[in-house]
Amino acid sequence: MRFYDSVRFIVAAVLLVGCGSAQKERTVVAFPKDWQTGEYRNCYLNGPGGVAGFDPGPERRRLPQLDCDRFVKGEIVHHTPDSQMFVVDVVFSGNHTIGPETIWTCQRSGSSLECRQ
Repeated sequence: MRFYDSVRFIVAAVLLVGCGSAQKERTVVAFPKDWQTGEYRNCYLNGPGGVAGFDPGPERRRLPQLDCDRFVKGEIVHHTPDSQMFVVDVVFSGNHTIGPETIWTCQRSGSSLECRQ
């Protein structure tokens, strides 16, 4: 009986992990200078358009914007330099809708970025 309980647990775990709503989205990301690989940050996802302190430039303005560089030296909003903005395919896990600002917890993994709500 224990074997079957273990099998049921494994199957349930695989189904739960596999049923997540992970979605990859090409996004303009404002990276802080000191964001180390493996480190988590609170990031703010907005739909296309301008957000205070975040100007990705006219050719990238149509993409969603993920601000992971919002809080610097006690400032709530600051200007992120163009040299710290990159177009990245971000993996979002959770209720991923582009529109009004939503807060995500994101982890940098080398050249990729994974975000969860």
